[in-house]
Amino acid sequence: LSLLDDLGADPQLLAIPDAPWMSPPVREVNRDVQGTPVVRPDPAQATAELRDWVAGQGYAGVLATHQAAWAEYWDGMDIRLPATEPDLAAALETQLYTLRCSATGYSLPANPFNSSWGAGYFWDERYGFEGLLAAGHDEIPRRTLEWRRRILPFSCMMASGRGARYTSCANEAGQQLSDRNGTQFYEFPLLGVIANYVREFCRYHDDDATRRRYYPLIRECAEYFRHWLLIELPGHNVMLAPAIDINESQVPVQDGPAMVCGAALALHLAAAWSEELGINEPSRGRWRHLAGLARRLADDLAPGRVAETGPLSAGPLTYTDFQIADLPAATAARDEAVHGWREAYKAANPPPGNTEHQVASVSGMPECLPLWSWGHLSNAYRAATLGDAAGALEQLRRSLDTAMAFGALNESADRKLTRVHHPWFTTAAGAYVRAVSRMLLFAKEREIRLLPGIPAGWDAFGFTLPAHGGLSVSVTVAGGELVRLALRPRAPEGRPREIRIPERFLPDAARLADPAWRVKREGTDHVLRLVVRGAMEVLRTDRTERFTSKA
Repeated sequence: LSLLDDLGADPQLLAIPDAPWMSPPVREVNRDVQGTPVVRPDPAQATAELRDWVAGQGYAGVLATHQAAWAEYWDGMDIRLPATEPDLAAALETQLYTLRCSATGYSLPANPFNSSWGAGYFWDERYGFEGLLAAGHDEIPRRTLEWRRRILPFSCMMASGRGARYTSCANEAGQQLSDRNGTQFYEFPLLGVIANYVREFCRYHDDDATRRRYYPLIRECAEYFRHWLLIELPGHNVMLAPAIDINESQVPVQDGPAMVCGAALALHLAAAWSEELGINEPSRGRWRHLAGLARRLADDLAPGRVAETGPLSAGPLTYTDFQIADLPAATAARDEAVHGWREAYKAANPPPGNTEHQVASVSGMPECLPLWSWGHLSNAYRAATLGDAAGALEQLRRSLDTAMAFGALNESADRKLTRVHHPWFTTAAGAYVRAVSRMLLFAKEREIRLLPGIPAGWDAFGFTLPAHGGLSVSVTVAGGELVRLALRPRAPEGRPREIRIPERFLPDAARLADPAWRVKREGTDHVLRLVVRGAMEVLRTDRTERFTSKA
């Protein structure tokens, strides 16, 4: 079990009374938590019941139960990679298997079966979360969010009601954990990571009830940034207080790029969601103002990355990872003298080095690539996001250099395995699934970018993947052309969707099922605009090629 997994049923959670420091959303969550019965089975009784059940089922019965559970998991996902890529296909299935095996009741630990990293609430958690969600499996992501929601009152109490101080363990093997509440010698606040995957989960489900349920998480992440990490300086300047960013074992850094991007996202979402959901929030204007300043600071940290276009080498990954390009930037004029003074101070006072792997970032930046396998997978995800198919494939294949039996990935990217050797590594597993899913489909609100990272030579493959807004997208490619595109909405839609299809997969737009649909050409893409009122086949075709199932 993950070190902190049982905290959800801990008396210190269940004994929190309503208090003046609680915001109305947190008070509502707390009452919900208090009203939920918690069953604490007696260990001896539970063991006896399990022993009796196993004896009654026998080997065949237990095996059948196990097989049924796995069948349900696999039936929820459908990705068929080309038969010409057996190694990539085997690796995909193994990473999905690794994630399902390693997931605890509430999180995705960094290491397989949580054999290291004493806590599961790492930056790395987002890779598995987003990978499973994009692949069409949301059971584990949902219970991760439910865990965050359940411990929200306790986390807010730890911050005196000014945001949520989640127990965020960025330490290896628990050696720096001082007590059970997660306090440690240094911390990486996961607020931006939480905000990112809350938004992504709600994008896929796209209903007010889901957003309202998880809005308190977004709100308290924004409040923690506002009260504890974000400092507004004169002349509409802003800084992020020194904190651990995404570089493990690094001393705290000011304006860490992941922190800045996370702050911009959390503050923006808190303002936007409260308004859209009709929630009375006196701090909304302040959130919006600070979100714009943080977004501008993110632009400073990622020059040339204001839009999600450009070469793979341009700017840090965090900008693309958090997808903040569409967020509004600050409109208030900045005092450049103050800004320049602070930049000069940072340049003259860099943080000192700390341990041998101070550059071992999970961000995918160049300095981490000799060390960590998921650095390449972060780059593959980013390349697919930017439409660089060749770069995506190159980085994806590079992650297999140290693959073990069955295509199991491990922590190391060093072919000699002299640095680290953790096979069946959960972080790499999540990053792999996330990258492959992004190569096949990039869901972005009402826009769907089909096949954004598919390299030349992938001529026969298929998938069914979710898009934002509860839409299921089924694709079959044969002979290098799109021969099937089917859409299935959760409910009839009233607003149009925009689907971008690379021309090389659909050279003849006349093959669309309805000639009345609006199609325009943008660069090398056909852009199709339509309203999905029910299950529909988008293409007219008499091609009936069938493909082998997953490797």
